[in-house]
Amino acid sequence: MLRSLSILVFVFSLPLRSLAIIETDSIVTSWFPRLAEKMRLKTPELGVGEYEVRIWKKCQLCFGEAHELYLLEKHTNKFTVTKFNIRSNKRGFRSFTQIKPLKPIPDSLWTELIQQDMLTPPDHATIDRQLHPLSPKDSTYTSIEPDGSVSIHAKRQEVSVWISDGESYHVDVFEQGTYKRCEYHNPADYLRVKPKVRELQKFVAILDKLNDLFQPAN
Repeated sequence: MLRSLSILVFVFSLPLRSLAIIETDSIVTSWFPRLAEKMRLKTPELGVGEYEVRIWKKCQLCFGEAHELYLLEKHTNKFTVTKFNIRSNKRGFRSFTQIKPLKPIPDSLWTELIQQDMLTPPDHATIDRQLHPLSPKDSTYTSIEPDGSVSIHAKRQEVSVWISDGESYHVDVFEQGTYKRCEYHNPADYLRVKPKVRELQKFVAILDKLNDLFQPAN
């Protein structure tokens, strides 16, 4: 299916969808519970220091709730990563394919993902402020030149960026007694326009590390 993407750059904020949404709760209300059930994914029973992370990818203009899933399972002495390709049509979910990594999982990968704050959802307000900065109240100022003339200057304004359609990522983080979830919209595309947003750098780095496991070895 074709992927549609629109990038809009404005000086003023518009009431569009936020890039990241975060929820934390001890009550499990995970993303896509019906889809997870059809894929035989149950709420995990975890011990201390054990985690399950689900990173769902959704094409905004495609049929179905989600179209790809990375399932990360961290137990005391074992860490696994599995990828699922999910197929749907206008009638709903049809099937899924489970894929194993094409490369050995590095012993350091779990630590590297944690260092990118995979288990700690970001503050979406911080991301929002960087992507959609408010215009200053007074965008101009005057100065008196040596010859006595008055010059009017315009303050530099950072652009506000909105990206519609494209793809979104929905993250479930399960641990013993706690559940967290967050949502990103077009993180890689936003990062290309705003490359200094640290929170986006980290999430895209997580995606890159996981994607690399399923690429053929050179």
